[in-house]
Amino acid sequence: MWTKISITLLLLVSLSMLTGTVTAYTEADPFVTDLIAGQHTDVGDVLVWNDGTNLYVKYVTDGGWSITETHLHVALSLGEIPQKNGNPPPGQFDYKMGHDPSVTEYTYTIPLDPEWDNGDDLYIAAHAVVSGQTCTNGGGLAGLEASLPSQVTISVASGAPISYLRVTISGGTSLDGIHPGWCIDIDHGINEGQTYIANVYSSYGAIPAGLVEYPENLDLVNWILNQDYVGQPSTCGGSFTYGDVQKAIWGLLEDDPTPSPSNLGPWDQCRVAEIIAAAQANGEGFTPSQPGEVLAVILEPFDEGRNLKQPLIIPVPIPPCEEGEETAWADGLDFPG
Repeated sequence: MWTKISITLLLLVSLSMLTGTVTAYTEADPFVTDLIAGQHTDVGDVLVWNDGTNLYVKYVTDGGWSITETHLHVALSLGEIPQKNGNPPPGQFDYKMGHDPSVTEYTYTIPLDPEWDNGDDLYIAAHAVVSGQTCTNGGGLAGLEASLPSQVTISVASGAPISYLRVTISGGTSLDGIHPGWCIDIDHGINEGQTYIANVYSSYGAIPAGLVEYPENLDLVNWILNQDYVGQPSTCGGSFTYGDVQKAIWGLLEDDPTPSPSNLGPWDQCRVAEIIAAAQANGEGFTPSQPGEVLAVILEPFDEGRNLKQPLIIPVPIPPCEEGEETAWADGLDFPG
């Protein structure tokens, strides 16, 4: 006959937990809570169940994370879990295991104590050390966005045959250098060789109202810039040109994409439509996050009279994250500390 035990999980988020009470759970229908690394990174789950003989606590990681250590303590009260100044030292827990090589799942099997009566609350503190790609070094999309300067000094020239424009950035910022550039708005011009001050925005961040006519399509533009279309063969015949890519960007961001400046270069409507259709089919919700991908960074240039010039996009590579370790707790109830 099963002993069905009510379980209260002391499951931590960086030593800060939320209350959670669960009744008896089975292996087929376990209690599941997130395994949180660092402060906010969801690296997997902790699952809890019993079969009338044993209590099971299973750690599972995903997203490239693995487990190098686990620590677990089970008690009938919060006070019975080892603590120092109200905080739990995992090294003093009853159950602990080093995992070398690392694993992506591990289960503790704990015999049900005869002193645990039917209906008792159990307090479970579940801790792990996990290894994976961590972006605390300033890598990843968040790291790139945090490193963007608020303003830069720019000048432009023709970018043919690679891009519509070539954008040179100076002023001692993280964006200094020469970038391929793309026009956002046909309604404004910009002069080659002239210097401008430009505000800088992530295409996934807050953007001034009206700067981009269809900002909801910026995910599609990011997807396009990550496909390296220029020079690839098209099903319409020939190869994609920078003019095709620029017309596709206008088709997604402009309210009237029909004008074609005389300096645009060769383009073909069939190839443009092919790019837009592929972006609409594959780019909805796209977010660049991996090394080798690029973020569309928006430049808002002004002349000396504070007149808005042609807004631009430059692709900026996502910096790599590092391999590292994080301490992780299952998400649950607070310790006093």
